[in-house]
Amino acid sequence: MELPAGWYSLHTVSDDGIRLSVDGRMVIDDWSWHPSKEIKADLNLGVGKQVARIEQFEIDGDAELRFSLGPSDALAGPSGAAAAAPAPTEPSTAAGRLAPRSMCPR
Repeated sequence: MELPAGWYSLHTVSDDGIRLSVDGRMVIDDWSWHPSKEIKADLNLGVGKQVARIEQFEIDGDAELRFSLGPSDALAGPSGAAAAAPAPTEPSTAAGRLAPRSMCPR
């Protein structure tokens, strides 16, 4: 993915385990058996292309996997003004199809 530099909010919903890494750095790691669960994480992306990798497994019952990425308000101060860290120059969102899920927990 290629986005403007700045802070982004990652959202996942999974049933069961999920791992999400960006450029080899683990951002979300909930490799457990659980019902549908939302996890959010904020990430500061630099300039250039980033590689996101999502792994997911399902043990039984319903399966769910959702991922979204959008501008973050993580560094907004009490007034809502952005802090000194770089922010996206324009709103960007990305969502897409994911690689086939892993069938076995690691």
